[in-house]
Amino acid sequence: MAFAYPGDLIPVIQARWEEGRRRGSVMPTDRLPPPEIIRTVLEMAYHLSFQTEEQRRIQCQIALCSPDLVDAANNPALEQVVFRPPRPFTLAELLQLAPAADPSVALIGVEPRAGGSGPRAEGGACQAADGGLRAEDRLQIWGLVNIGSDWWEFSHGSGLGPAVFPPPCLIVSVMEPGSISVSWGGLVLATLRDGRVALPQENPLHRGPAARFLAPGAEAFARAVLRELGLDRWDPEGEDEEYPQRFYRHYLERLAHHIRMRQHGGTVLLVPGGVSPEDRWMARRVAFKYVAPAPGVWELLVRCLVLRRRLADRQGQMERAETIAGAEFRALQDLSLELQAVERALSESVRFLAALAAVDGALVLNDRYQLLGFGAEVIAMAPELRTIRLARDALARETEPWPIDAFGTRHRSALRFCYHCPDALAVIVSQDGDVRVARRVGDDVVLWPEVTLGELGI
Repeated sequence: MAFAYPGDLIPVIQARWEEGRRRGSVMPTDRLPPPEIIRTVLEMAYHLSFQTEEQRRIQCQIALCSPDLVDAANNPALEQVVFRPPRPFTLAELLQLAPAADPSVALIGVEPRAGGSGPRAEGGACQAADGGLRAEDRLQIWGLVNIGSDWWEFSHGSGLGPAVFPPPCLIVSVMEPGSISVSWGGLVLATLRDGRVALPQENPLHRGPAARFLAPGAEAFARAVLRELGLDRWDPEGEDEEYPQRFYRHYLERLAHHIRMRQHGGTVLLVPGGVSPEDRWMARRVAFKYVAPAPGVWELLVRCLVLRRRLADRQGQMERAETIAGAEFRALQDLSLELQAVERALSESVRFLAALAAVDGALVLNDRYQLLGFGAEVIAMAPELRTIRLARDALARETEPWPIDAFGTRHRSALRFCYHCPDALAVIVSQDGDVRVARRVGDDVVLWPEVTLGELGI
């Protein structure tokens, strides 16, 4: 098997960037940095991903842009911290700076040095063995860009929408060892993970066999929201009729994201509604360490989307009105405050479930996101399950056989569960941060090995 390295991303980035330009995601005035500059940032980010700081994994986002570009974005919410003088673009400098650059709110700004020269890196010379400048000495860290948390939350399925978009530049995200993701102003271009170059793929939780498990819950959720609002359709114009269903699925993505951020790994087993931990078929397959039926977050999810819609409708009415009474402003403020409280409760529920997933064993939910128990051990054996199918697309049209022994205990348990429970779904988060989804399709257990969480592709 041939492994890919950071430099192998460059032609992929160029092709995807040009595709974005044709589609209008990249403005005609935008310019991609020269390949040698891109290579320098990619290689530095790749090496950085393997480092730790006081035993903590390094996570950050490096933006290849200048302070002038941030100013030109014409968004007053983008705050800059400009270093005087700039800092050298070295691994040691990034290791010191990364803890102050939370990737959910900040970017590390990097730009080429004027004339290819600049201040000497601390503790070392700027000259390569052949007398020329080392690659990293062509660049400098000019400061930090605070973009706030709105974009991160929006891209991971929470929040009303981004108040601040990332600046139109190349952004390299470091989240896991040996893994880097490259985006342009929010458009994911490519990812290097497990020695392979991966392009953004359609999320299997949104379409295909895995998404079909979530379909009954998503449709029931949409009906509950419309019933509460007194509507027949979410969008009478038909442009975004599926938004309630997406909102329902996003909760599961948020849960996987929070499990991932805890850096412990975990498994979520989802079963159809109406299933109880005491059911005979469940008892033959799963041994619960903690049986803990809980109401779940269904009502919170419904209330959140209802409030979002009512708030948006009221804001639209006020924008069209010639005069606005004081009572209307107060009503709008009350709606906004109630929505904020519900949003906070949802966020806390996600964190709580993610913490339960850290207990050895699986977290078990039904398709209404009701907690059935945690610390669950899959006891059903499947000696005949020697091979599963790795899916290369959301619809599982392209698959390849893979021995089940190639996976660790966490994955093998989830795959055995899916083999014995065709109506179930498993979401597996490895300790390294990979998110995978498994479900039985016909006679085969199918594993989607690279599930992208959020628009950032990380």
